[in-house]
Amino acid sequence: MKSILVELPEDQYEELKATKERNGFTWLGMLLHAQRCLYREQRE
Repeated sequence: MKSILVELPEDQYEELKATKERNGFTWLGMLLHAQRCLYREQRE
């Protein structure tokens, strides 16, 4: 299994964390959701 480290300013981290919690995602779930959305946009 691979791992990644992302360094963010505190305010961006808090915004992402709030979005994650509001939508019931894990951090991995957030990344996969973003990937799928970007993929769909590129196909349109």
